[in-house]
Amino acid sequence: MRRGRKRIAQTEQVMCMLREEYDACRKVSEIEIKPTLLAERVQKRIDKKGRSPTLTAWMAVLQLRKLASELTRPGDKSEDSTPTHTLFELQRYYPAVRQGEEIRVLREHLTVPERRQCAMALRRESASKAAHADALDAETDALIRAGILREDGEDQSEAA
Repeated sequence: MRRGRKRIAQTEQVMCMLREEYDACRKVSEIEIKPTLLAERVQKRIDKKGRSPTLTAWMAVLQLRKLASELTRPGDKSEDSTPTHTLFELQRYYPAVRQGEEIRVLREHLTVPERRQCAMALRRESASKAAHADALDAETDALIRAGILREDGEDQSEAA
């Protein structure tokens, strides 16, 4: 039990370090934020003297990069969004791939193709979610017709 709490606290500490590095990049209005750079900075903070075996350090950077990508992913409802004249808010940073690396780019520095790619990705995501919702509804209806689920929400096993 203690080990679990300690790991949660350590994860929170690492996420705090990632957020600090991310915020530092945003304060200087960096045009691009690279999750890999955030990961490497946090790795150096954790292992200041570089004593971790190379493979261990590399695996840590890979995991930190994954966490940093999540932190910088669009949809983060932090102060990274700016109100517009539409019903939606636009993020400050959007994903792009430059020189083969996935990064986050300040919205006003996105190229037209990058903007179109982001819009297309958002449309694909919404279409995929709508199809998923339709499939779940269809399965639910089929389970109701089969008598496995009840429309009133009661557990069928309790009714038996």
